Amino acid sequence: MHSLNWLIDLIHPKNRRERLTKAEKAKSNGAVRVPKGHVALYVGKEKKRYEVPVKYLSLPSFEQLLAQSQPNELDIKNDGPIVLPCTIDTFNRLLWEAKACYPSCAR
Repeated sequence: MHSLNWLIDLIHPKNRRERLTKAEKAKSNGAVRVPKGHVALYVGKEKKRYEVPVKYLSLPSFEQLLAQSQPNELDIKNDGPIVLPCTIDTFNRLLWEAKACYPSCAR
């Protein structure tokens, strides 16, 4: 029976979880990587995902959208994704304007 311990250890779910790579752990947690210097934003009812340079967030139009996305302005903790309350077309227009302000950030 002692010789089968390695097989039991291999099959047991607890041990499989311990052997997950960092990428697998990120996927299993629902986390998605964002390039350095960027933040993930989800836009509109469709929750389309954008990776936006952090610099853009200092623009007044982005500040207003971020303020509108927070249900409680006194609560600074954010446990989930940032969902912006505008249409995709409106957001694309804001991105175009932001790229004009910060051409070095445009991808």
